[in-house]
Amino acid sequence: MVRKQDNLNKILDLSDVDTVTLNASRGEVDIQRRSRQDENGEAFAPLEPTPPPILEPTPTPVGPTPTPVPTLPPIPVPTPDPTPTPDPTPTPDPTPTPDPTPTPDPTPTPDPTPTPDPTPTPDPTPTPEPTPEPTPEPTPLPPETGLEGDDGNNLLIGTNNRDLITGRGGDDTISGLQADDSLNGNDGNDIIYGGRNNDTLLGESGNDFLQGNIGDDYLEGGTGNDTFYGGVNVDTLLGGTGNDLLYGDKGDDTLDGGERNDTLFGGEDNDTLTGDAGDDILIGNAGSDLLDGGADEDVLYGGLDQDSLFGGDGKDFLRGDRQDDFLDGGTASDLLYGGRADDTVIGGTGNDYVSGDKGNDLLIGVDVESDIPGLIEIDTLYGGDGFDTFVLGDEAQVYYDNQTDDDFSGVDDYALILDFDSTQDIIQLSASGDYLFNESPEGFSVGTAIFLRTSGANELIAILEGVTDFEIGEDLDNSPIRFI
Repeated sequence: MVRKQDNLNKILDLSDVDTVTLNASRGEVDIQRRSRQDENGEAFAPLEPTPPPILEPTPTPVGPTPTPVPTLPPIPVPTPDPTPTPDPTPTPDPTPTPDPTPTPDPTPTPDPTPTPDPTPTPDPTPTPEPTPEPTPEPTPLPPETGLEGDDGNNLLIGTNNRDLITGRGGDDTISGLQADDSLNGNDGNDIIYGGRNNDTLLGESGNDFLQGNIGDDYLEGGTGNDTFYGGVNVDTLLGGTGNDLLYGDKGDDTLDGGERNDTLFGGEDNDTLTGDAGDDILIGNAGSDLLDGGADEDVLYGGLDQDSLFGGDGKDFLRGDRQDDFLDGGTASDLLYGGRADDTVIGGTGNDYVSGDKGNDLLIGVDVESDIPGLIEIDTLYGGDGFDTFVLGDEAQVYYDNQTDDDFSGVDDYALILDFDSTQDIIQLSASGDYLFNESPEGFSVGTAIFLRTSGANELIAILEGVTDFEIGEDLDNSPIRFI
């Protein structure tokens, strides 16, 4: 029994057992458990009894009926010690208050970042000079052929190569043919033909005839009365001394008469004609030409297209002809006609006759670039057909104002306007002056006089011949007077 009891104690957990009853005959154990409580006295649910293992009885030997074993009293289960009250959980020491985090020293303000020196702008990459194209090797010229005459009258004809031909004395005829030739007549009255290329023709002394023909030719007459024909292309003709006749023919030619009395024809295209010294005649002909009479008394005709004519020094005659031309008489007393279109006609200094002729023309009697335009001059202005403007002043000054003269009388210089029509023509006055419109002075052409008011005698600046009822009107926009 002791062994069995030990076995039971090993098998059973008796810590919560109230009563244990052993039935040896049936091999059963009855266990009564008490309620379990937690540390706070609360009851746990009763545990289900764990059935013990069944013990097989030891067989007894056959023999007389054994004396029944007295029922053992239940083994008292010792009362377990009461569960000790656990020590109260010790109150933990309060968490020590940490030392306050020290205020960090203020972060020092960094020194301002120094402004870096500006990056220097690099010099612009120089544009490489373009690789010069190699100069083409000039086509070798054929050898120059020399040909020279004698004191007689020679016929000298060059070759198809470059020729240098000199006539010497006598009246020679020289022809250069194909290449770029140099042809010199020398003494005598010579006839020189340039041929087909760019030739140089020199007449030198004598009355020579020079013709450039095809190519850009240079013709110079020298002394004597020479005749020139430039021919085709761009030619230069210089008359030299003597009374020369220069004809540019085709191409944009340059003609200079030189000394003495010369006649210049521009021919076709756009030519430049200069009379130079002497009484010259300049005719532009076709093309937009520039004509300059130079010194002395010249006659200039513009021709068919839009031309510019300058009389230069001396008493000149200028006519613009068919297009919108520009005419300037220059110095001395000139006669100018604008022609058929809308022209600008300027007399310049001197007592000029300025006519617009047909078209809507701008007429000025004076040299507008002089210090005192119109000083001691009387110009006659005739508008002709069309709507014309007669200019008596500009933004800077009044024309024909002679107050600087010690012998100032007020009537020494003025413009006589012959055909002013207030219904279509305009009088242009400088806005810098004050004016008086009155009857013309006694002894002058009858009409309306325009005076510049002065502190002394009023200055006569124009007479509108035949106009006796002139009125400015209150509406200046529609007035025949324009102030500038």
